[in-house]
Amino acid sequence: MAQRLLVLACLIWAAIPLRLSGGCPRPASPCEELAKADQVFIAEVLDATSFPRIDEQGRPYPDGITNYRFNVLEGLKGVNTGEFRAQFYFGVGQDLDSFRPGGRYLIFANRSITGIYKSGCSLTREITKTGEREWLPPMREELRLCLKRP
Repeated sequence: MAQRLLVLACLIWAAIPLRLSGGCPRPASPCEELAKADQVFIAEVLDATSFPRIDEQGRPYPDGITNYRFNVLEGLKGVNTGEFRAQFYFGVGQDLDSFRPGGRYLIFANRSITGIYKSGCSLTREITKTGEREWLPPMREELRLCLKRP
């Protein structure tokens, strides 16, 4: 009996951090993520202006909205190449976003009912020089094949 209680206590203890962390579920396959996203594109961030939420005393919260200006290098779904401006939520949650000006990203964006985007908890990622050579070409090809499927 004591051994069963110990095992049960260990299982509960191991499961608690997962529930409290509020982490993202594992992203689906590239085809599924592409189907779920409103927009998918590869872009360089030209500039970003953040607007944190403000409390009654005028102090900023750690979340808000960032206005981004992107140079879309390749529009895979819902966006054409060229300049694109969009607002994204930012904050402390893993489902929120932060894109660094000067960085290059593969972005899977979903528009909320307010018109502001979120791309966290998806296959969105920064493209580094290593990533551009290693994982981006196969990912790009897989996404293109997904677009051709009925």
